Amino acid sequence: MVSCVSTDLSRLEIQLVARYTIWAFISAIISVASSLIGPFMIGITIDHMVGKGAVEFADIFRLFIQLSLVYLIGGLFGWLLTYLKNRLANQTVNDLRSEMFDRLNVLPLKYHDNHPQEDSISRFVNDMDAISDGLLQGFATLLTGVVTIIGGIALMLYTNPLMTMVVLLSAPVTFFVARFITMCSQQLFRVQVRILGGLNGYVEEMIGGQKVVQAFRYEDHSFTEFTEQNDELYHTGVKPHRYQAKKYIIPQNKKYIFL
Repeated sequence: MVSCVSTDLSRLEIQLVARYTIWAFISAIISVASSLIGPFMIGITIDHMVGKGAVEFADIFRLFIQLSLVYLIGGLFGWLLTYLKNRLANQTVNDLRSEMFDRLNVLPLKYHDNHPQEDSISRFVNDMDAISDGLLQGFATLLTGVVTIIGGIALMLYTNPLMTMVVLLSAPVTFFVARFITMCSQQLFRVQVRILGGLNGYVEEMIGGQKVVQAFRYEDHSFTEFTEQNDELYHTGVKPHRYQAKKYIIPQNKKYIFL
């Protein structure tokens, strides 16, 4: 079932991205371009204020109008990009849930005998929420990241070619560090999903059979087992987020190594 869902996710994501990719890419280009051009225009505006009695008000007013238009257009297309990524994420999860439900109805009985019911429920709820959150963060980040890299390099080459070469030489280090951390965190997230499904199944079993638990005085043992599984989920859930945090902390602080 997991492999089928992974295949469907890739196929559906490609279809939906193809549907929204034109407007999303245009929105990303304009939104990122405004964020790059804005500070550049502010620098030009400051150059027109060289000192007392040497302020070119006409040019400053003209640049102020242009700067306002740049940020206004960038804000509008930034909103459009946010709308498109939300539409993509919710539509993907909706289609995935529908296909998962259809597959659930045709699975053999041995699957239901070997897998807890709550594990399937966890895939419908928790896994789909994780996919939605990932698409919300990843789709816009991918588009804006590509445009930002291209536009940023072009702007840096225009302003300071030497500093641009320093940044480009350090970029592979950031890439390989982020890739290593991502690969480690993916394994931990898989373990977390498996433990969460087992915990949901155990809780459902204990609550549904509460009378039997009390009749055989199984409360203390069930509580101990629940505590062990809950602690395991806690420790397993903390580790991948620590790795994910390092993926952002290390590249952001990399610049201080060269200073």
